[in-house]
Amino acid sequence: MASLKWLNNQGQFGWPVNDLHIPVTTRVRTKKGQAMVITPPMITFLEEQTEALWTAGDDHWMCLLANWMIAAGCLRYRHLLRAEPRRISLSTFHGFCSKGKQKKQRSGFYFALPGHFASGWPWSKHWLAYFSKLGETIRLCRK
Repeated sequence: MASLKWLNNQGQFGWPVNDLHIPVTTRVRTKKGQAMVITPPMITFLEEQTEALWTAGDDHWMCLLANWMIAAGCLRYRHLLRAEPRRISLSTFHGFCSKGKQKKQRSGFYFALPGHFASGWPWSKHWLAYFSKLGETIRLCRK
């Protein structure tokens, strides 16, 4: 309505818009928060591409896996860098981040991820083999 009134005044149209009132509307507020790293339809594609890169012997599969871990574990990239593996069971990868997500929770937090993709590919087994090959100094530099 404000635009229409402005156009009427600037264009000198003489339309009878002075008696029109701008309707009162309630704004729908979007919930503020962290932006999604990945949307649900992309998860399957990401899993497929990660597995394909691993099969091809391309070390970039770890980059795609990191994005999947962030999305599946509701983690931030910084938390993933600080995280340490604690236990890998037949179905689950258990990790620990040394610094908490919130100010009141700075002592760290545990998280868990599915140990297999939806296709059944055991990413955690392959990740552990890759992680074990890293030297101790490289592992400590992540923190």
